[in-house]
Amino acid sequence: MKREIIHILPRKIIGGAELLTYNLVDFLNKNGFSSKILYLKEITDNYLEPFEFTLGMRSYKSLDCIPKLFDWFLKRGLSHANCIIHTHLPWSLYYSVGFIKQYQLKSVHTVHNSQDFAVNFPFNRTLNRALLNQFSAVIGISDAVTDNIRTLELTKPIIKTIFNGIELSESKKRQPGSKLKLVSVGILKKQKGYDFALEIISELRDQVESYTIVGDGKERIKLEKLVEKLHLSEIVHFVGSTSSPGDFIYDSDVYLQPSRWEGFGLAALEALSTGMPVLGSDVPGMREVLGIDNAGVRLLQFGDLHQWVNQIKEIHGNRHIFDAAFVSNPLHAEKFNFKNMAKAYIDLYESLEN
Repeated sequence: MKREIIHILPRKIIGGAELLTYNLVDFLNKNGFSSKILYLKEITDNYLEPFEFTLGMRSYKSLDCIPKLFDWFLKRGLSHANCIIHTHLPWSLYYSVGFIKQYQLKSVHTVHNSQDFAVNFPFNRTLNRALLNQFSAVIGISDAVTDNIRTLELTKPIIKTIFNGIELSESKKRQPGSKLKLVSVGILKKQKGYDFALEIISELRDQVESYTIVGDGKERIKLEKLVEKLHLSEIVHFVGSTSSPGDFIYDSDVYLQPSRWEGFGLAALEALSTGMPVLGSDVPGMREVLGIDNAGVRLLQFGDLHQWVNQIKEIHGNRHIFDAAFVSNPLHAEKFNFKNMAKAYIDLYESLEN
């Protein structure tokens, strides 16, 4: 490829779309391509790789990001002939579309969440349609997300699904003791349903040795107060952000993903690849990732406390489910190999060269 691929993200955090983009850019650079990440928000406590840059903004929501972006690109002589812009998450889209349109740049936007563009306010669909029609391609990370994109009735961009991918983990056969060790991984926000998870744990306190929540976010204080209210301090452990969430997955028996909605469910996929039983909400996106007929998976209705509690009890009392998860879950996870995702993006970038 002759063009450099510039990925734009609001901020740098460990997890989700940000970590996935980091891994993709690292892979591209190690395999003969030229790619960078540009973060809108300043980075004060993270080491930057040579391919990472920041605009240094105190807030990625600031309108000052727009002239800063123009300046960053113009200083580097980037143009239609030598770069492809790849934006991720809404704020990157909003603030990048101006120079993409002005300089007629080849561009890609990846939609990482099934609720992006779902906000219902006057002219919302019209605005999002106008923005996304400036792009060469708009990508959904699951068919459920792509279906949501298609409802905008875009006329210009290529629209397709490129499934998220992970480096598959070595599977481990679980042999739980008298009490279960449960784990969840993800940013602490309302979407992930950790408040509901704590209600589940409260009902199972006699069967649960520990429930580990890996990740950080704006809901942490609220969740910690709920832990105190439910008298779960001896059971529930908040780990915060970490570069090795897999260590906590391997040390647990069952993975919980009680999300209110999901675009994909990347952490659940990582748990799946280790061969552990996974309980997830029966929502679009999650179904594609976990599989509706997978023996090591239970898809459950969010908010149905009785159903979740009974399924965890059933799993705990049935070693055959752990055996089934050890065999079937890694096989299902192979469909979402990281290299398959990287190849799909490379094919897309190369198609935009023409």
